[in-house]
Parts: sequence; structure tokens; C-alpha cells
Amino acid sequence: MIVDGDLRKVESPKMKNIRHLQFTNFVADDVVEYLNKGINPDNHIIRKNLKKIMDARETNGKEV
Repeated sequence: MIVDGDLRKVESPKMKNIRHLQFTNFVADDVVEYLNKGINPDNHIIRKNLKKIMDARETNGKEV
């Protein structure tokens, strides 16, 4: 199930085929903490972590 915290909210995740996803070496520690507690992270936390991933990719020269 995939969310982006903006158009696709945590309340209504979308089922995606694993072959259509792009994996990164980035781990969102704050999201992992929420999931370990059994709580869904808020949409703003998801957006913040996706922004970090996008910024890291741009600094490495890999535009999306």
C-alpha cells in the first residue's frame, strides 16, 4: 500500500505492484517508530520524509 501524504492520504492508501516501485537506501526513522507502535503516521510526516528523499536524489545528481 502506497501513500504520499498529499494526494494519496494515509486514510486511503493505494495498492501498487511491487515491480512498479523504485527502491531507495533511505529509511524514514520517524515513520518506522510510528509503525512499530502500531500507529499510522500522519500525512505531514509522510510528506516530510518524501521531501528528504527527493532532496537527497537531487543532490546526488539523479533527477526524478
